[in-house]
Amino acid sequence: MVFSQYKNVLIGICLIGFAMGSIVGAYIIYITNNYYWIYLSSPVLAIGSAFVIFGVLKKNK
Repeated sequence: MVFSQYKNVLIGICLIGFAMGSIVGAYIIYITNNYYWIYLSSPVLAIGSAFVIFGVLKKNK
């Protein structure tokens, strides 16, 4: 693996962690009545997963 693949995997894992943190924090969001943060976590989770998949499956040349 070259550095760009590690970078993609690391960025993806960070985005997945951010999205999972906002999903776990849904109870706090429920208390404060700011529901739009829950809907923001789904695309962030998808982008993070795409970065991880792209980083792992990218071929070396």
